[in-house]
Amino acid sequence: MNSLKRQQGAGFVFWVLFAALLGFLFIIGVRLFPVYLQGYSVKTILSDIAVESRGQEWKRAQYWNKLTKRFDVNSINGVKKEHFTYTREKGVTTLNINYERQFYLIANLDGVAKFDFTETVGADATQ
Repeated sequence: MNSLKRQQGAGFVFWVLFAALLGFLFIIGVRLFPVYLQGYSVKTILSDIAVESRGQEWKRAQYWNKLTKRFDVNSINGVKKEHFTYTREKGVTTLNINYERQFYLIANLDGVAKFDFTETVGADATQ
C-alpha cells in the first residue's frame, strides 16, 4: 500500500519542459510552412506551364516569361533565371527549377530548404 502513495503523475518540471518542447516545434512549423507552401506553388506553376506548352515549341525565353508572370501573381520571390534550366533533346523538352531558400528559424539559427522540380514536355515525355 505504501507504493500507491508515491505514484502521483508528472511533475511540474516535466510539464514545463514538455510545453517548451511543444512551443519550439510549433515555432519551427510556423517558420517552415510558408517556405514549403512556396515550393509547392513553384512546382504547380512549372507543371501548369508544361501542360500549357504541349504541342507547341516554345523557346527558353517564352518559358521563362510565362514562369515569371505566374511567380509575380503568386508573390514568389527567390527563383531567379539562373535557377531555371531548359533542355531539348529528340523532341522532348525538359524544364527544371533548382533553387534553395534560406529562412530565419530562431535566434541566430537559419534553415535552408532545397527544391528541385523537373517537368518534361514532348511526344515521348513520360510524366
